[in-house]
Amino acid sequence: MTQAEIKLCSLLLQEHFGEIVEKIGVHLIRTGSQPLRVIVHDTKTSLDQVKKALCVLIQHNLVTYQVHRRGTVEYEAQCSRVLRMLRYPRYIYTAKTLYSDTGELIVEELLLNGKMTMSALVKRVADRLTETMEDGKTMDYAEVSSTFVRLADTHFVQRCPLVSPAENAEPGPPQPAPTLVISEKDMYLVPKLSLIGEEF
Repeated sequence: MTQAEIKLCSLLLQEHFGEIVEKIGVHLIRTGSQPLRVIVHDTKTSLDQVKKALCVLIQHNLVTYQVHRRGTVEYEAQCSRVLRMLRYPRYIYTAKTLYSDTGELIVEELLLNGKMTMSALVKRVADRLTETMEDGKTMDYAEVSSTFVRLADTHFVQRCPLVSPAENAEPGPPQPAPTLVISEKDMYLVPKLSLIGEEF
């Protein structure tokens, strides 16, 4: 990792998420995988702020975590994913070109908000499209949902990993962090939604 790449990551994180998230993200990029208490100590940031910053970074797939045998959780920044933020305008433009305004807004919402449920995403995009329509007209949720399915079919969007079923079945104290898994065949599987009227 060159100093120029670290500086670019710093600027991208600052612009998109603010000073605290940038501080935590750059610290992890510089130092590699670290547990929560070390991040708090090294950055001289409150535990609450570090937790919130890590939540934002995990929500956007910019930080991953791993549970070790001794029960500690270590967090690691994904610099290559941070640098991909430079391509966000290209992703949005490509979605607009291939899937019209609906595809553009779906991709834009995902890039702005990170992981989202399909139902929340479809509702938000339909509401945004309705705002731009003439008085009295509304965007049909089924149309937005159909575009989402096409985006999944072409691997523009993918499903988030779920908590491992084995983890839920184990008796005893809970793990310090959930283990998330998804099989390759389920990555682009779209859930069935019942879309009636303008509400779910």
